[in-house]
Amino acid sequence: MKGERMPQDILVVANRRSILGSWEATVSPFAGITADTLSGYRTVILAPEDAEADALCEAAFEWKRAGLLDNTKLILGTYRGRHLWSPDNDAVVERWVVHARSECLVLESQKLAFIPLCLGPSAGDASTGDDGYLFMGGRKWREIDVGLAAMSRSGIPGKVITDFAPEGEVPGVELRRERVPREEYAAVMRRARLVLVPLKQMPISHGHTDVVAAIVAGKPVLVTAYSSCDDYVEHGVNGLLVRDNSVEAWSDAIQEAYEKADDFAAAAREMAPRYYSRRYGGYLRDVAEDPDRYRVRPEVEHAKPYAPREEWAAFRQENYLRRLKVEHRTRIDNARQMMRGRRYDEALVEVEACLDGPLSVLAAQIRDSALAGKVTAPDGGR
Repeated sequence: MKGERMPQDILVVANRRSILGSWEATVSPFAGITADTLSGYRTVILAPEDAEADALCEAAFEWKRAGLLDNTKLILGTYRGRHLWSPDNDAVVERWVVHARSECLVLESQKLAFIPLCLGPSAGDASTGDDGYLFMGGRKWREIDVGLAAMSRSGIPGKVITDFAPEGEVPGVELRRERVPREEYAAVMRRARLVLVPLKQMPISHGHTDVVAAIVAGKPVLVTAYSSCDDYVEHGVNGLLVRDNSVEAWSDAIQEAYEKADDFAAAAREMAPRYYSRRYGGYLRDVAEDPDRYRVRPEVEHAKPYAPREEWAAFRQENYLRRLKVEHRTRIDNARQMMRGRRYDEALVEVEACLDGPLSVLAAQIRDSALAGKVTAPDGGR
């Protein structure tokens, strides 16, 4: 039809072009995006990295629901998208990029696409070597006590950097109970023979940064199997998946991996390029061109012997309700502001979505007050 715009191919909405690596895609910052802008493209990759960008992603979801982007596919291209996931949003998004396939046990979606976490290499990677010690670090959801005990029992010198370490000395282990600059942390990791990542057995992906950083540095990795890092560690190839978070299991794994460290390290170096930062844009392009290429298959993840199903379903519900509560709290606060300005109709619209949620009692109180205000207001509450 004359005057009708022909849609272009792919638009990436991101505040940092470096996320694309060598991919020369059309890029727009989040600031100023409109439904009209996005509707000019067949595929839009949203790459949020902060709360402000999250809000603009939510706006794009609303445009899609309103029919303004009927011919545009939306892809969430960064891991932050998992915080924006909800059943309602799942209906309008083509793919959600995740860095762990096991996210399908937390996010009940058939639309997840696995793209590996990409971190390196950096200029400092040239200092990689093998000084023979064990390394352990991190602070989030780590089994620090188990790792320390296993390191000490092994008789192999160890270095640990974490401000979550318990008090007291650990024989054979050099402990730094502090947070250090990332460059310094990485430098200690790169001189180790083995990197240990003992993780709490919980249904949320964690530990990936240390695991990928170690692989990029050519280090064998020992990681808790339960924790979804099996996307990066191939058991018996570039490290070991430790099935049991006991001191005995970790001690045995350390001894086995120490003997095979040279072979494991060679495999890690071979794998490393797939996690280089410059590869990320290519992965995004692949998802945009073929959404099924990296699609996560939930049936495979559910079949894993160390994937707890009932516990993860309960966690998923708890996590969703927590996010919903935050969202509804914001809506209720907005409605209260509107009530103070006697904007009763607007307050009713704001709390409507909250009437069946975790803050339904508060929402009902505001609804009743708004209805009563409309009746008594001279102008009918408008």
